[in-house]
Amino acid sequence: MAGKFQQAWTQFTTAIDQDPRCQAAYEGRAIVNLQMSNLFGALQDVNASIKVKQSAELHTNRGVINLVRASLLRSCLNVRLRFVILAGVSNYVPGLYILWPVDLPV
Repeated sequence: MAGKFQQAWTQFTTAIDQDPRCQAAYEGRAIVNLQMSNLFGALQDVNASIKVKQSAELHTNRGVINLVRASLLRSCLNVRLRFVILAGVSNYVPGLYILWPVDLPV
């Protein structure tokens, strides 16, 4: 399946190279990026699509991608903080715990 996503990504990239204002190609590649777990690439493509023509749907999609990226960041920080708390690491910074509590709601 990954090969099909890579093939689609390449085809959308070719379309963008031929017509940098092709909004459908940016949207399609953003979807493929999401399928390949490339959140940063998906965000870049949604942003490029918004620059071509704004729509409520694209802004919503950008918001959802940012929420997922923030959740992943919080998850990484939560794992790190749990390790710090459980290991009793001496250079633990309490201020970080205030900004990013261990059990953030997702």
